[in-house]
Amino acid sequence: MLLDGGSGANFHESNDWWIFSGELRRPPAPSLCGACSCGWRGETSYPLSWEDVDRNAPHLYDTRQLKDDWARHIGDVETRAVSVPDVLVALLDQVEQELDRLAGDAPPAGLRAISRLEHVIAEAGYAAAYGAEADARSGTLIARTRAARARRPPTPTQLLSVPLNSPGLMGR
Repeated sequence: MLLDGGSGANFHESNDWWIFSGELRRPPAPSLCGACSCGWRGETSYPLSWEDVDRNAPHLYDTRQLKDDWARHIGDVETRAVSVPDVLVALLDQVEQELDRLAGDAPPAGLRAISRLEHVIAEAGYAAAYGAEADARSGTLIARTRAARARRPPTPTQLLSVPLNSPGLMGR
């Protein structure tokens, strides 16, 4: 069997460890190590026993130790992260429940709500990223007062929604 990567510079990557079984001239993985999309790599490498891997269901192989390492990493990240206000957590939980309900009761309405939510997320994300980048440059913590947030430049969508006779958004 020939795996054609195409003529491009990019080649498909996979974190499916079982493809490194030694078959198809791929080197066999001697061990497994936890990893996260943020770039974290687990400190412990766990020996991989290919004799214990079911070739028809490799995903059933016991990877609890890797998952435990990853869960500890996520716990560490969460303890260092800026907390989300409880009122926002409750609202997001409520939004999730309503979206789940809409997905079952009225899928087109659910999709419309998700589209609106994506827009809200993009706008809020833009403002948050702008503020975080500004904070990182100045060396200050990522925490702002209402007045400091009001000094940020408006997003493109905010600019488009300001009436021509409006004093602007900078003071809001």
